[in-house]
Formats: sequence, structure tokens, C-alpha cells
Amino acid sequence: MPQNNADLGMTIQKCICEKYNLEPSYYAQSQFKANYNPEYREKVFPLINRIFQTLGSVPVLCTTLSDALNPNERYSPHNFLLSSGASLSIRTNKSNDKICPRVIGQGGINTFNDFFSDFANKSISDKQEIKEIVINHIHQMIPIFVDYLLQSDYTVWISDFDAGEFHILNQKNYVDWEYDRNNFSFTRNLAVWKESTTLKYDNISIAEIQIHKNRTFKFRFAMRGVMQFMRTLTQTTETFGMTAEKAICDVFGLEYPNNLKKRYAPDIQRELSPIVTEAFDHLPKPIM
Repeated sequence: MPQNNADLGMTIQKCICEKYNLEPSYYAQSQFKANYNPEYREKVFPLINRIFQTLGSVPVLCTTLSDALNPNERYSPHNFLLSSGASLSIRTNKSNDKICPRVIGQGGINTFNDFFSDFANKSISDKQEIKEIVINHIHQMIPIFVDYLLQSDYTVWISDFDAGEFHILNQKNYVDWEYDRNNFSFTRNLAVWKESTTLKYDNISIAEIQIHKNRTFKFRFAMRGVMQFMRTLTQTTETFGMTAEKAICDVFGLEYPNNLKKRYAPDIQRELSPIVTEAFDHLPKPIM
């Protein structure tokens, strides 16, 4: 059976539903059945176990292709609701690292206008105008694309299924970014951009942008570059310090200031917690 991102993603979701006795929507069941690939099963279940052990939570509801709460969306952008109350999306790759943000990642001129025409103060009518908006306003567009990439509280990106490689993106780690327009560059400028151009930030490739005859606009994040980009922006010295404080508070049951709760990195905290525990075996215990 041919292998692709769709059958991998749907097979993983179907197996999650099986493992946790979840009932998907009618439309999700249809898609799971149409795209199910039994060749994946042997590797899927160990991967599922690792993902939810890392999250520290289990799925309690499948929301794939269920009705959206947002009137501007047809279906829910999430795949699962976790026992912690958080939402979860599963994104997969078989042969590359390109991920399209849902809703706005690929669409026609109407979708582009809905989200980006304000930058031009007019309705966008052709492909040349789309290119001009992208070139001139990419620093304003990127936060919107990131919002739709990280709509769920947690996004699991399975980057290499055969190797069992995955990354967990926590939405609250990546809010309120500041983008410097001078740090963005394109491999093709307006003069030579015909169908495709690569977007870079600090010389790291973070997206591929395409304009084709049969699809007006397509934006795909280059996830391996994006992961470097996110780490550069979020895992600063301050973040490390805030996370160390959070780890100490959690280990000893201390209250953590509310204004700092969105400034720590859970991935770093998981690594720091055992170190903190061991360190305080030889130090006085904090009490406040």
C-alpha cells in the first residue's frame, strides 16, 4: 500500500481511538477507514505510549472532523481532548518536514483576502498582489500562520515515524513573539518569484511559499527550521531561569507567581526536575 502523510496521520488517530476506547465522529470514522494502513500498526502503539507518557495526560475525546465552535471554521482544528482539559493536534511527515497551518495554509483568493487584505487596505485580486503582500508584510503575517499552526494547546509533530521521532509544541511557549522584518529574507524576490520561494529568518529556512495556477496560495512551514527558530526565540537565559524556579516550586509544592506561569518551558522543566530533586538532597529545602 502506498504510504503518505494522510494515511499515516489517520492511522495514528484511529489507533489512538482504539487504545483509549474513543468514539470518533461519523466523518472521522469514514476518513480513518479510507486512509487506514495496517502496515503502520506495529510501530504506532509504542509511539502512542511514548507520546502520552511525555504529555503526562491521556486522550478522553476524539474531536477530529467534529463540529467547530468557531463559526469561521467548518470542523474543529483539534484532534483530541486530553484528561488535563488541554486540546491536542497530531501532525505527521513521511518524507519531508513541511507542515501546512490549518485553515489558512492553502486556499484561494477569498481565504487570502479574509486574513491578509487589511495589510494592503484593499481587496487582493491577483497573484502579483499576493506576492507583494507576502514580501512587504511577512513579519505581520507570520504571527497569524503560527497561531494556526499552534491552534491546539499541544501539537505533536511526528517528524520521523520509522525512527519514532516526535516533538511536542506547547502553545503557551510560543505566544507574543516579536519579529524583526530585517531578519526575514526570500530566496526569490518579486522580480524572479514565479511559483515558489523559500522564506528564511536569520538565514534559517522556515517556510516554503507557493503560488500555482490550480491553487492560489500555499504556505508550508519547514518544521526543522521552525524548531530552531522557536528555540532561538523562547529558550533564552531568562526562560531557563524561570523554568528552574518553576521546577523548584513544583518539586516542593510551593506557589509559583501567576505572572510567570506563561514564561517557563515545560520541555526544559521535565529535564530539570530530577536534577533539582537530586541537588536539594544536599541543600536546605526551600519553604517559600
